[in-house]
Amino acid sequence: MPDNLYYTSPQSADGPVSVGSINPYPIENNTAMEMVYRINVGGSQLSFNRDTGMYRNWDGIQVDYNYLDDLSKNFSVLPQNSSIQPDFSEIPEYSAPEEVYRTARSMGTNKTINKIYNLTWGFQVDSTFYYFVRLHFCEFEGDVTLPGDRLFQIFISNHTAEQMADVITWSRGNGKPVYKDYVVFVPAGAGSKKKVNLFLALQATPKDRLTNYNDAILNGLEIFKLSDSNRNLAGPNPDPPPRQIWLSRRAPKFQTRNLFLCLRSSPV
Repeated sequence: MPDNLYYTSPQSADGPVSVGSINPYPIENNTAMEMVYRINVGGSQLSFNRDTGMYRNWDGIQVDYNYLDDLSKNFSVLPQNSSIQPDFSEIPEYSAPEEVYRTARSMGTNKTINKIYNLTWGFQVDSTFYYFVRLHFCEFEGDVTLPGDRLFQIFISNHTAEQMADVITWSRGNGKPVYKDYVVFVPAGAGSKKKVNLFLALQATPKDRLTNYNDAILNGLEIFKLSDSNRNLAGPNPDPPPRQIWLSRRAPKFQTRNLFLCLRSSPV
């Protein structure tokens, strides 16, 4: 695997966007990473022999669908362009299989509906860890070719990651894959829950004057847990199961009293 496929290059002054902070979060190669989710969003499952030589498995639409909220399940659509030949001029060809950039999930064509819901996934993770989130994008629809054609916001773990996401601007053209990297800390949930949801939400730009299409799109995603300051990746002990009250199935015991019948003879 290439040294800097996920780690920040030593020559780079930047790093993944630190969600909720103004500073980048470079990931050095002494950080352990555990892959927890890798999904070909809107596409088929890709087994390791269909990867780019790095034996990664990509879950497909069946898994993708399970993590959506109800509104996203009802309204989102699955655009695809099986004939496009992705132009890997912005990222290395081994970043993800070509199939990842030929399929996607978007909000749909009804901009009125798109303005009242967010395209949202919820991924269960261990709390009190930092997570590295890589989002894969490629605009392959013929109507989206210029900067501003499709603008949207990105929220990760309920924090704003991108105010004006524009895939065409990032990739410099239609049919050109690109990815964006983020790091977010996931705190313990209410009641110090050990397992919590890491939410990813895409929101269409509500102002018509800013964009031609009030829509959002995602082609693929990868989520990694990062080791803590002690280089530990072990999750916290699971939450104890709720207490149960066990009821005995034995028949209840009733107190009994011996009754004595006294017969007294009376004269006739």
